[in-house]
Amino acid sequence: MLNRPRLIAVLLFTALQLSAAADQITLTIDPAQRFQTIQGFGACLYLGASHPYDQDWYQTLYARDLGCSIVRMELTPWVLGKDITLPVRLGDDIEADIRLMDFSAAGGRNAATFIRAINQKKLDRLLLIGSLWTPPHWMKDGAVIHYGNNSGGGHLKMDADNLEQFARYVSAYVKGFERVCGVPFYAVSLQNELMFKEPYNSCQYTPQEYHDAVAAVGRAFARYGIITKIMGPEGMAPNGDFFTGKQMGWIDAVQTDPETAGFLGFFCGHGHGDGEDDFRQYWSKIAGFGKESWVTEWAGEFPDWIHFDNQGKPDGALAMAWHLHEMLADGNNSAALYWQCSDGGPKLTDQNLTGNAPESANASTKFAVARNFFRWIRPGAVRVAITPESPELGASAYVHEKPRTLTIELVNTSDHGHAIRIQLLAEAPPKAFKAFRSTATERCAAQPDLIPTGGVINFTLPAEAVMTLYGQ
Repeated sequence: MLNRPRLIAVLLFTALQLSAAADQITLTIDPAQRFQTIQGFGACLYLGASHPYDQDWYQTLYARDLGCSIVRMELTPWVLGKDITLPVRLGDDIEADIRLMDFSAAGGRNAATFIRAINQKKLDRLLLIGSLWTPPHWMKDGAVIHYGNNSGGGHLKMDADNLEQFARYVSAYVKGFERVCGVPFYAVSLQNELMFKEPYNSCQYTPQEYHDAVAAVGRAFARYGIITKIMGPEGMAPNGDFFTGKQMGWIDAVQTDPETAGFLGFFCGHGHGDGEDDFRQYWSKIAGFGKESWVTEWAGEFPDWIHFDNQGKPDGALAMAWHLHEMLADGNNSAALYWQCSDGGPKLTDQNLTGNAPESANASTKFAVARNFFRWIRPGAVRVAITPESPELGASAYVHEKPRTLTIELVNTSDHGHAIRIQLLAEAPPKAFKAFRSTATERCAAQPDLIPTGGVINFTLPAEAVMTLYGQ
């Protein structure tokens, strides 16, 4: 018969065994079930700041340490002169139109220098995308000048002559800036957040107006031999029935016309949504069109590892990892771009990933989370099935055929750790996995390599942690 201390020890040991068994999660990766192809990750340039964009350390950090393969920039109306109310008529000769544009305006020279530098430092490839915050002021009705030279609100004039002017403007901008920065535009959006009237550069479009603008620019691109894609609508979606409904209004207006449906290269929206259902429902509405979906801007997470908004919803760095998981695994997005990597200031905020000095990146929880995903899911990788799903453990996997790699992303939002067992259903699984972990105290920190045994990986994932496995 066991004495009391011995009995207590046995009971505790048994309880721990049961707890460990309960906390063990077995995941199965099936590379035969395939979803979207990944185009990459990145952020938008802050055109108002030259520093740190002009610094070699920051260019290297963006292109190699963070591993960004996309950069987004604003197409500003000031390229046609500081007085944006003054009409500058554009002709059918695109070369003459380009000569009318000054690409050093509104940060253009800084942008070009940065883009050229990161293109040279890139890990594999770099895609440049651009968004209009507004057409030139004189091309709009109902707009108001704010802050001296910002054209707020209004609508693009829909007469044939003005639509042609707009199409020539976008065409010349795309071709002209490519010559300045040395990188062609992969895609451009005709309007950033096209339902809002803001005091800064902005413009509003009804579904029919958006259709007509896409038609005009698409025809001009075809006429000038421009292969840059038109992306859009770039509204605040998915985000509940209201904003998603607005997004679908613009999409349907374009897609129901066979001509304009061919002009729109892929869909894109802003924000991290309001849960996995937002992304799943939105994807169910657009999947039938056979086009990629991108998140071309999101932000709003605070630098604390764990943080909650005034409604009790998580909005810290760990939540940012979960948002990324939802974008990829639930929304089937092929790309995701943060609002800004750096806004030129020293502080880490809910709108950027890092400040303006190297040490701010090393200390940033958000930079670490972004690196877990951006650096190790490379362009061309294909998301594959990983099961089962869990409400507190986000898991996704990505196969890249050319370098024969497998990336696994895990996000544990629970307050306890898990014993993870991953079964690899592949004929020739990677021989070893590099591991990188982010927690409240770790910043994408390298862990000991994991060696599969019989196609199985076993390891422990701590509470409230993000882990990346990169197998070769």
